Amino acid sequence: MNEFLHTLLQAVIVAAVPVITGGIIKGISALVKYFSVKTDNDTAKKYLAAAEEAARRAVTYVSQTYVDALKKSDKFTKENQEEALNRAVEKATNLLTHEAVLFLEGAYGDLTEFLKTYIEAEVRGQKQQNSTMKPGEPFTAELKEAAAATAAATAAAVAQAAISKEVPDGYRDAIRRGAEIPHPC
Repeated sequence: MNEFLHTLLQAVIVAAVPVITGGIIKGISALVKYFSVKTDNDTAKKYLAAAEEAARRAVTYVSQTYVDALKKSDKFTKENQEEALNRAVEKATNLLTHEAVLFLEGAYGDLTEFLKTYIEAEVRGQKQQNSTMKPGEPFTAELKEAAAATAAATAAAVAQAAISKEVPDGYRDAIRRGAEIPHPC
């Protein structure tokens, strides 16, 4: 039974992780498309695409030059996360042209807050991409936790559906209270 649950859990993870990753990536693209359609302007589209690319490059740069070393030494604290975000915002701002900065500030206000949205989405997307599991690959602790949570939620949903379909109405309340139910036979 334990082996069956392990195999089922692995199958759920193998199927779910790529779908979730794809959804996050499509979400980032949808955000860019939303801003692009909203502006109805080729110049705005150009600067939005530049901001997205700057955020992508900044996240990769900060991850390679700052975050990876801290994670390896188990020193990646909340303060270091904030520092990484600040470095990414600074790097993304430096990657944008002066014209792009002026346009984005004029159209969307605070450039730092605007870039943080792109950067956070990119960080999330890169984390999801890096945590996808290939068939036959061993479980990591993070994947085991995610798998356990997914399996628990799935089991709860299945149990709830089974209770609603198979239990007579008079017994539902007793089940919720944890009362003992006499066998119907």
